[in-house]
Amino acid sequence: MYLVMKYLFLCAMIVCSIIEVQAQSTRLYYLKNGFETQDKNQAYYHRDITKINNKTYVSIQYTPQGIKQAESYLESVYPYLPHGMSKFYYPNNQLMAMGNYEHGRMVGEWERFYSNGQLKERGKYVKMPVKQENVRYNQQRFILETYKDSTGNTLVENGFGSYKSYHPDGTLCMEGNYENGEKAGLWIGYFTNKKKYFEETYKKGILTSGISYDSLGNKYNYKELEQIGSFIGGQSQMYNFLSKHIKYPAEALAKNIEGRVLLSFTLEANGSVSEINIVSSPDHSLTREAVRVLLLMNDQWIPGRSRGQAIKTRYNLPVAFKR
Repeated sequence: MYLVMKYLFLCAMIVCSIIEVQAQSTRLYYLKNGFETQDKNQAYYHRDITKINNKTYVSIQYTPQGIKQAESYLESVYPYLPHGMSKFYYPNNQLMAMGNYEHGRMVGEWERFYSNGQLKERGKYVKMPVKQENVRYNQQRFILETYKDSTGNTLVENGFGSYKSYHPDGTLCMEGNYENGEKAGLWIGYFTNKKKYFEETYKKGILTSGISYDSLGNKYNYKELEQIGSFIGGQSQMYNFLSKHIKYPAEALAKNIEGRVLLSFTLEANGSVSEINIVSSPDHSLTREAVRVLLLMNDQWIPGRSRGQAIKTRYNLPVAFKR
């Protein structure tokens, strides 16, 4: 009997040890642009990833100072795909937002809060029944049910009402109307100096036209809120440019080295390239060649735009080397 009990105790200890090992967290460090880095001194935030089973992970995100920013269930770490409940936090540890993801995409009911803990808005992400013009991510839309100001006054209820948001200094930022949970009619945005920033017209939540103004009063017409930066002629032309100008380094050839160099860079508002960052690379000689060719592409880009105005954006460029 003693031997049986001893055997069962040892089995229990082994099982507990396995569970403990499986539950150990892996800490991953990330740059501001979301790319992973091995240098924790450069990290903008880090995540502690814990494997629950073969299909589920838990991710808790922190600032370098150890302040919790988010916690999420994942179905994959590479790529990073939230699946299940996620929560996001203010620096004062108040809940900022909570809701569910499905394969990396927001779904169902989401709630957002002010830093004082007051409910800000509640609504649902729904799938679009048909593709609609000028909607970049047309698979889903956010239908607003309730919106309140920071003091608790209800401005939108059951999808109807007047929406107003404010800059941190208390000046009016944006105003417009909701109908059936979607933006409708004229929406106006303002700078902190109370001058008009944009005027937009919506129909059933879809932007039909917009005019924005810069600080000098210049006008910009647009039908899309955001346009990402792109290579002149599109991706096919970009890869044609790479294949035409890349020269396989003799050093890498001699060592039989191949692989992918992943670069991240800033695409300035004038279309130029700056702030090049090497995210990953199998070899220094491949890195040098990838950067050299990227610099040759300096005048070959169309900048990103926000409300019709050129802006600087981050761009990720994979450069493959294969013998």
